[in-house]
Amino acid sequence: MSGRSADFKMQQLAAELVVFGQIVEWFELGGGGRVNFIQSGLTAPAEMVPPLPAIDLDFRKTWFDPLIAVRFSVPFKDDHWRLGLRADFGGFTVGSTYAWQVYPYGGYNFDGIKGKRVFELALAFRAIGMKYETGSGPSSFVYDMIIWGPLLGFLFHF
Repeated sequence: MSGRSADFKMQQLAAELVVFGQIVEWFELGGGGRVNFIQSGLTAPAEMVPPLPAIDLDFRKTWFDPLIAVRFSVPFKDDHWRLGLRADFGGFTVGSTYAWQVYPYGGYNFDGIKGKRVFELALAFRAIGMKYETGSGPSSFVYDMIIWGPLLGFLFHF
């Protein structure tokens, strides 16, 4: 039996652009998209006993998901503070079979240009999931994940 060591790394990056239009003061509807980048690698040195070859694998995948989004926002306490909920759904088999995201947030709006609230500091909790499949057999790739955690944001309103 070998005590062989290996090194596995995975990186993920998502870039998103969603444009919202205000329907009523507290509700916005939007559309846009998210590009997902995944990179992973596995390396292991060769072993003499038992004879095992060195491993050096690198894998990259990129895909685009169209999105439909909603945002609910309620100001309170002197109109500087705001509570809200943002959610989106997409994929529609263009990229992922499905992709979704939901996050409640709270924020503080700072007075900006001519008293207009332009900048906001927000704290949120985000959950994002997607299912993406491509290929078949040995060349198949399946990404079926739900990722969640806290979020600190600096927003610009125009």
